[in-house]
Amino acid sequence: MFKDPAVVTAKDLAQVQLNTGLSNSGIKKLTSTIRHVSSAKVLEPNILHKFQDLGKSLEEHFTQTPTTFISSDQKKSQSVVVHCKNLQALTEEVLLSRKVFSKHIIKLGIDGGGGFLKVCLGVLQNEADSEAVSPPNKRFLTSSTSKDSGVKQQLLVAVAEGVQENYSNVKLILSLISISEINFVVSCDMKLANIICGLQSHASAHPCTWCTVESSNLANRGTLRTFRSLKQAHKTYTAAGSDIKKAKLFGNVIHDPILSLDDDALVLDLIPPMELHLLLGVVNHLFKILTDLWPKSAEWLQALHIQPQPFHGGQFAGNDCHKLLKNLDLLQTLAENDSAFQVFSIIDSFRKFGPIVSACFGNKLDCTYAEKIDSFRDSYLALPRGSITPKVHAVFFHVKDFIQKTRSPLGIYSEQATESIHHRFQNHWQRYKRPISHPDYGKRLEMCLVDFNSQSL
Repeated sequence: MFKDPAVVTAKDLAQVQLNTGLSNSGIKKLTSTIRHVSSAKVLEPNILHKFQDLGKSLEEHFTQTPTTFISSDQKKSQSVVVHCKNLQALTEEVLLSRKVFSKHIIKLGIDGGGGFLKVCLGVLQNEADSEAVSPPNKRFLTSSTSKDSGVKQQLLVAVAEGVQENYSNVKLILSLISISEINFVVSCDMKLANIICGLQSHASAHPCTWCTVESSNLANRGTLRTFRSLKQAHKTYTAAGSDIKKAKLFGNVIHDPILSLDDDALVLDLIPPMELHLLLGVVNHLFKILTDLWPKSAEWLQALHIQPQPFHGGQFAGNDCHKLLKNLDLLQTLAENDSAFQVFSIIDSFRKFGPIVSACFGNKLDCTYAEKIDSFRDSYLALPRGSITPKVHAVFFHVKDFIQKTRSPLGIYSEQATESIHHRFQNHWQRYKRPISHPDYGKRLEMCLVDFNSQSL
């Protein structure tokens, strides 16, 4: 006897929509076509009704809140935040649905992109047998036992359209989702890392998220920041009159941290070094030094069919950075043919940085990562010109600091899934989109977010 054909379920349709971007009407046409071309009953009964119910499965967890936001020039604007009511309750449902009962990390991603400021929820599962625990609220992970939830399993727990990334706005949004009762790590870019810590920008006198080093001394490390030190610095700054012109006297801490662990915990425990932005920062900065000394370096890009991306601020995107690091022999040949001996030391720094990316920026940890970091630092400090940026400083010191504490590579905590969710949500929003001024805007945005998240559950 022949076996019955596999039955397509409502969950299968949700996965198809997730992978293809089909609209709800497109899914309806797809099921109609399957019924028309197949003589066997391959669709489960009432599949469209069940599919529609799936899109509402997280409805009880979300709401909308009209909110006043502040721009960088202190202008106020009205918008709507759609957000989960209680992050702990939502997280528990996600863990139950995915059958994750222990050995996991909750990763909270924060990023602006695609016109929305977003807060994302990711579950990082550890399948190891070890019960060891790393800094205070993260499970121990190894290079071979971690499994990131990925962009298609990230949930959006708060979104607000047209909202700038600044301290007031980020604090307001995070206050709406009852974040304090769960353990998590934060995945974000360096700008948002400083915002979360209450620090001024990376152009300030003490630019580093993780230590107190001065901007004039980034070749060395400062004292690692703790949440106690951040709170004490802000308290002292406030007691002295909150004079922004004197902020450097207080480590450039001008606000209380938005998120916090125990007072003695390090900032490094909450905010891991962000591998994607460190990759982009170092490669783009080295290329700038290269092209300043040798304009013909553009021939390298032409040979590789690479050009800076306008939507990345005129810099190289992540894939292009990897491609450049894999084609340094070509750069060496071009420089030698042009007798551009002045750039050989820069090429050496590129060569010393590439192994760091391979050793600890992905999901596997090479035990020689510390030696590779030291080798890159020695090479970089020998360059004839070129400043040490906060991102280069982070590679020199804080990548090593973090891995020594957690015994985990940076890719496990990567901000890449948070960055990638912008395009996926933008496509989803097109099915529901209304102007902010429309009376149904908040309702439509909430429907969109519930459907988006229910499919990712």
